[in-house]
Amino acid sequence: MICSKCGHNNVDEAIFCEECGNKLGAGAPAPAQQPYAGQQPYVQNYQTYQPEPEQKGVGFAVTSMVCGILSLVLACCIPYVPFILALIGVIMGAVSLHGHRKGKGMAIAGLVTSIISLIPAVLLVITGASLMAAAGL
Repeated sequence: MICSKCGHNNVDEAIFCEECGNKLGAGAPAPAQQPYAGQQPYVQNYQTYQPEPEQKGVGFAVTSMVCGILSLVLACCIPYVPFILALIGVIMGAVSLHGHRKGKGMAIAGLVTSIISLIPAVLLVITGASLMAAAGL
């Protein structure tokens, strides 16, 4: 067994080094290695575990998507309800995206469908108001 302190070659059954008296085997300290020229000594970096921030639910995203789809479907049948649903869909989708919640795809779908349904709803409201103004009502 080779001594980790002085490098002397001892017999395998030896507990202590014959040359320097250092304890051999598992209890012996490991020799300190010097870094090569130009190398930095190895330092072990420990990283602390940081759990990801907890994401909130998908309620706003689902509400936005449902309101957007309903406003698109009802845009041809009912005059003012799609406008209100589209506004709610835009607000809920924006809150969901701004709050970094789950369901980002549903929030985007709700925003898109709500904005698409807002265009004919706004045009319908403007046309109705202009017709009423022209009729003198």
